[in-house]
Amino acid sequence: MIGGGGEKLTLRVIARHADWWNLPVVSPETFQHKLEILKEHCKRESRDFDNIVITLGNNIAIAKSKDKACNLASESPFFHKGSEENYIIGNPDAVTKKLAEYTKLGVEHFILRFADFPKTDGAKLFAKKVIPALRKNL
Repeated sequence: MIGGGGEKLTLRVIARHADWWNLPVVSPETFQHKLEILKEHCKRESRDFDNIVITLGNNIAIAKSKDKACNLASESPFFHKGSEENYIIGNPDAVTKKLAEYTKLGVEHFILRFADFPKTDGAKLFAKKVIPALRKNL
């Protein structure tokens, strides 16, 4: 696995060598753009893009309400103001919808950092509500 999204070097190295690729903390729109660049590098390297496992690393603030999720994000050192579109923030329905955007782009695995860590409330809510909802849509 190689992580990163540098368009000139990192994505070229991924096309040449990686079995897995992780792009951290980007919006679905940016993710789509980076995918297109990676596909171009794969063509130049005569590499089958479909042989690379696509992953996303991101910060997640999940709670029963959007307001509570936003409060978690604002209290977490992992979230930076002004970059909210890059993060996964919201109630279970909103989180499911955002993750579905990434899965439609080809993300196969998520590496998530929960805003309420070391508490497990967010992870438990995610496991109870989001995972079953995503499975229905796969």
